[in-house]
Amino acid sequence: MNIPNCDEFIRGIEEFEKHEKRDAMYKVATFLVEYFWDKPRTIPTIADGLGVLLLTWNQAFYRYGLFDFESLEKCISNNRPLIESFRSRNISSLSSNDDENIKDLFGKFLQALRIDSMRFSDNNIRKYTKKHLEELLNCWGIRHNATSLRTIYESIIEDARINGACEFININQNGSQKQYIQISVSMLDNTLWNSLESKKLIKKSPVAVAKALHLLAPNFFPLWDAKIAWAYGCRYNDRPEEKYVSFCKITNAMADKLKGCISRPDKTIIKLIDEYNYSKHTRNWI
Repeated sequence: MNIPNCDEFIRGIEEFEKHEKRDAMYKVATFLVEYFWDKPRTIPTIADGLGVLLLTWNQAFYRYGLFDFESLEKCISNNRPLIESFRSRNISSLSSNDDENIKDLFGKFLQALRIDSMRFSDNNIRKYTKKHLEELLNCWGIRHNATSLRTIYESIIEDARINGACEFININQNGSQKQYIQISVSMLDNTLWNSLESKKLIKKSPVAVAKALHLLAPNFFPLWDAKIAWAYGCRYNDRPEEKYVSFCKITNAMADKLKGCISRPDKTIIKLIDEYNYSKHTRNWI
C-alpha cells in the first residue's frame, strides 16, 4: 500500500473539487440523513436520503432497475443499534473486534440494495431481453406463449408463483412504442427468488453498500468503487464483505498518516481520502 504524502493528498482533493460537480448530491444526502436520523417514522425517510446519492453517484448500476426503498428502510431499522454504534465512532477506533459486525452489516445491505426490478424487452441492447425471460420461465417451469412480450405476459399472469410480481409496461416515447415485462424480485414466490439467487441473476452492488454505510456512519465507513478497490488489492468480485473489512483497515492506516495534512471542518477525513482516491485511481486527474 502506497500512502500519499501531504502534497499529493491535497492535490487530489483540489482536483476533485475542481472537476466533480456531483458532490452537491453528497451534501444534500448527508443533510437529509442527518435531519431524519432521529425521525425514523417520518416521510421522507432515511432511505430516501440515501437514494439521493445512490441514484446519482451509482446511476450506471441502477439504470437497469431500482432497489426497493421499503427493503432498505427495513434493513436500516432492523440494524439501527449496530449502525448507531458505528455512527458515533471514528475510523481510528477500528479493531479486529469489528470484523464480524462489519461483514454482517455489509451483507445485509448488499441484499437490501440489490436491483429489485428486472425489465425484459425486445431490444437486444438492454440488459434483459425477451430471450432471457423465456429461458427464465422455462427454468421455473412456467408455461408461456412466446409469440410476443404481450402473449408471454398474458400466458403467465395467472400463475400464482409470479402473479403480483409481474407487470406489462407499454410506453409511447418520441413516436415509438416500447414494451417491457417487469418482474419485481421482492414480490416473487420464494422458490423463484431462490433460483434467481443461485444463478446470480440478482444484481448487487458493493459500491452502493459502501456509499450507504458511509452516509449512515460518515466518520467510520469508507467509500470505494471498482477502480479504487482494485488499486488497494480489494477486488470485491468474490467475498465482498471480507474485502470491505480489508479496505476499512487500509483506510484507517491512511487516515492515521494523513489526518494532519489538511483541516476541513466541513468534511470528514474519510470523505477527503475518497476524494483523493477518486482523483487518483478512478479519474486519473493526478
